[in-house]
Order: sequence, then C-alpha cells, then structure tokens
Amino acid sequence: MSATHIHFDIYELIFHSLAEEEDFTTLRACSLVCGTLLPLTRKHIFAFVKLNIMKQPRIKKFMTLIEANGIGHYVCKLEYAIVNEDQMRLVLGKLKNLKSLRIYHHSGRACFADLVDQEARSTELQVVPPFPTKSVYLQEFSADYKSASVLVKARHPNGLQVVDFAELTTIRVEFDGKEDIDPIRTILIRAKRPQNIELRILRLSIPYVDVKLAKTLMGSIQSLKVLKLVFYGIEESEGLLSCLYRDLGAISGHSIMETLSIVVQVVVHRNSNLLDHWGLLDKVLNEKNAWLGLKEVSLLIYVSRSFQVNIPIAKQLEKLGDTQFPGLSASKTISFKFKFDDMRPRVAE
Repeated sequence: MSATHIHFDIYELIFHSLAEEEDFTTLRACSLVCGTLLPLTRKHIFAFVKLNIMKQPRIKKFMTLIEANGIGHYVCKLEYAIVNEDQMRLVLGKLKNLKSLRIYHHSGRACFADLVDQEARSTELQVVPPFPTKSVYLQEFSADYKSASVLVKARHPNGLQVVDFAELTTIRVEFDGKEDIDPIRTILIRAKRPQNIELRILRLSIPYVDVKLAKTLMGSIQSLKVLKLVFYGIEESEGLLSCLYRDLGAISGHSIMETLSIVVQVVVHRNSNLLDHWGLLDKVLNEKNAWLGLKEVSLLIYVSRSFQVNIPIAKQLEKLGDTQFPGLSASKTISFKFKFDDMRPRVAE
C-alpha cells in the first residue's frame, strides 16, 4: 500500500506519539518504509542528540550525516561534552534549529583541552568543511562545571559568538569556582528575558558570599518567574542564610518571581552548626508588598551521601518547617513546602 493513502497529519500524530513514548526502534523501522516517511520520522529521531567525546567515531559519523543528509536541520536539543573550542564551533554551526544545549566535561573538572589526544583531534577536524560564521540562538542552556566559560569565550574566525544567549528563557549553570562567576554573569546579562534560572553552588569550591547573588540576578529580575538555588556541602547555616537573606532582600521589591525553590545539601556531623538562622528566610519572604507575584516557596534539606547522620541534629532539622517558618506556613497567598530527606545510616551522638 502506498504511504500516501493515509493523510500526512495522521502519520505525524502516530510518529509524535511514538517519540513521546521513546519508541525509537519503531520510528527507525518506519523511516525505512518509503522516502515519503523519511522526513517525518527524522524529525523525531534526531530531535535530541547526545554526543560522547570518548567515542570519536560517533562524532565523525554525526558530522558526516549532517553534511550528507541534512540531519542537522532536525536537531533541536543537544547534549554535548566539549572536546575543544574548534570542534564545538563545527558542531554547533551546523545545527540551525538548535534550541536547547547542555554542555559538560566528560571527566568532571578536567580541562577540556586535555580530554582528547592531538592526533585524534586533527583527524576529527579533517572530515568537515571550514568553520561556519553564524551564531546559534538558544532558548535553553545548561552547563556543568567549567563549561560555561568555554562557551562564553567561543568565537568564529569572523568574531561572531558561537552561541548567542539573547533569546534564552531557561538557564541552568553551576558555580564550581571563582572563575565561573564572570562567565555566568555574562550569560545572564546577554539573556534579554530569562524566565527560569537554576544556579548550583558548590560550597567546597566557592564561598556563597563570592557569588553575590543579587548582583548576578539583577539584570534578569524583571522577567524571572522561576528561581532554583542549589547549595552543596553546607556545614554551618549562619553564613549561607545571612547572605541569602541579604540577597533576597535586595531583589525583593523588583521581582515578579512566582516560584522560589531552595535545595541545601548539608554535611551533618557532631560539629555541624545547621540549626540556626533559618528564620531569616521566613522573615525576608514575608516582607509586606515585597513579593507580590510569589505563589510557591519550597525548601529541601538533604544529607550528603558521604556522611552518616548525627541523630539529634537530624531530628531537629526535620522539624525546621514547624519551628522556624511560621509566616510561610500560615501564609494564605504563598504555598510553602518543606522537606528534610535523611538518606544516610544514623549514628548515635
């Protein structure tokens, strides 16, 4: 039977349903039926691509597909481990409809230049044409570790940015050291109207006070609706909460934020000082006429998987929602959710 006996809209609904169920085996089989179905299935098969730098032949094959078959037209979301800036320009420059990008380093904190040997790198770059000269416009951007700084600095030979951040609406980035502060601020400044921002801060690598959250967010505050703050490795609460109180107070009168989510990974041991000053959050978020658009606040405190839990401290942390957040708990305009997640074996004090 000819594929044209069924209307294209019906095929599109079927293929969309298969893609939502992640049934790519069936989608690939459908792509082999006839040439008519090929573009309809490719739209879903190549919508999300993940490139692994440790498997160089796959990157070569992907670049060949882009060149020979126009596959790059279908890629809307890319998860990509940076090898070097030149290769990144080559890959991103061919994906004209890319809207979402997540970049990371395959080996964590290692410098990207050390992740591939020079011989493999030169071979990789020989199979593609000269560098493209247009910027990629993204709507969603996520970067782990020190990846943000690489992408902010990346330029084409003609001086244009490899990635234009102006149209970003969703941004997820991680502060892994002081060298991340300026690149992340640059991304937030270049994004004209971000609506959803997630900032992850590694306490062991960078003191929270150095992030200067209010300064980092001030350019985005007129459009920001959802803010998520994630703090790792917290051993004492006073420093974090004092700074957070100050920063939230600085942006409160200007904000149209609707949802605030705070996640704190704590290190609980005999000398941990984690029980004080949580009421500062309750105070700043209940200031009159300061958060007119705020509808939901959530606070999750969970224990680092690397440590056992001190029983008395854990029990008191579990009750913070009742003892230190009377204003948010009683609020009729803000939905407050508190959770303490104790995932570790307990030890007696």
